Amino acid sequence: MTQEETSALKKKEPHPSSYDAKKWLGEYLTKDVHVAFRWQEAFASCAAGGNRSAEIMGETLRRALHGLPVSDRYILGLAWFLRDLEERIHNPTSEQLNKAIKESLH
Repeated sequence: MTQEETSALKKKEPHPSSYDAKKWLGEYLTKDVHVAFRWQEAFASCAAGGNRSAEIMGETLRRALHGLPVSDRYILGLAWFLRDLEERIHNPTSEQLNKAIKESLH
């Protein structure tokens, strides 16, 4: 077997990190009853302004919350986005927070 054959994901094989991302996302969204609602509203508001990232993440969040199938790369993207923002939010200056939100949604 070649290195390419052993290192590439097989068709329909999820990325191994997607399991951790899904676990983190589940824990994050259920730690506070308002977290999922807050993000749904934020994504909807940004999506209404034509923000493509917010459209994708809002739909990914909706599907995940309703137990619908979600691709591993969408789970990874949503988890990474939320985790990155949460880290910035917990140690922000208002300038850093505003910059983080603007950067993440562009």
